[in-house]
Amino acid sequence: MTIKELYEMAKANHIENFNIEIQYRDGGGYYEGTSELMEEEIEVNDTQKTVIL
Repeated sequence: MTIKELYEMAKANHIENFNIEIQYRDGGGYYEGTSELMEEEIEVNDTQKTVIL
């Protein structure tokens, strides 16, 4: 999913002003918790054209 696709989905569902949380899981696939996304945690890789949350 691209950032544009995420934004378009958010607009279509009227959630574009909601906060983003990252849900993570362990190696077995079990959900361990969530963390609110903060700007300083976003990594941009220009070479691979990837944004890592």
